Amino acid sequence: MRLLVFDTETTGLPKFRSPAIEGANNWPHIVSISWIVLETDTNTEITRKNFLVKPRNWIIPPESTAVHGITHAHAMEHGLDLEYVLHTFLNEPCDAWVAHNLEFDMNVVIHGYIWDLRHVHTPIPARKYCTMKLGRIVCGVDKYPKLTELYAYTFGCPPPNPSMLHTSMYDVEILVDILRTSYALRDRMFGLRATNVLSPYAVHKGNVLHIT
Repeated sequence: MRLLVFDTETTGLPKFRSPAIEGANNWPHIVSISWIVLETDTNTEITRKNFLVKPRNWIIPPESTAVHGITHAHAMEHGLDLEYVLHTFLNEPCDAWVAHNLEFDMNVVIHGYIWDLRHVHTPIPARKYCTMKLGRIVCGVDKYPKLTELYAYTFGCPPPNPSMLHTSMYDVEILVDILRTSYALRDRMFGLRATNVLSPYAVHKGNVLHIT
């Protein structure tokens, strides 16, 4: 199975949690979007893409820049057109989408495609998996785990390079590492076990593979 594992950085948060398709000017705009296509049969990375989006008629506010480090001026100078970016993303061959807090990232994409670009329909795959929601079951906790918490549960240590957190490609790389490794998460998603291409230093601890 080919999983399109993706993450977005945005201009902020939605005003309301209603689906993006229900109305404009609610969900934030895309600042950057990154993805890796992972072939689960071999744990092989098929492709990766990372795009900075050029703002159209919106501003990247300083409070959002404080989270992901992307300024409005930098995006205006180096960003690519949203039409090209989302066309590339939505036409990436895959069997399913995966994201940590999928509801947020998917609604951001829908908002960009329908309201910013004025397309009628967003082509979304039938299979979609949220590792934040599944992670609560896997970790056996009452709240949804942060991406860093799911990583720590899987590997027994925090992610390396914490300064890179909240950059879309680094967050995707962390999630791909988890998907390659966590037996419990893969079983919850689609019953596909991690394969023997994993690290030789990996050992079983319960249903989750930890690196020693």
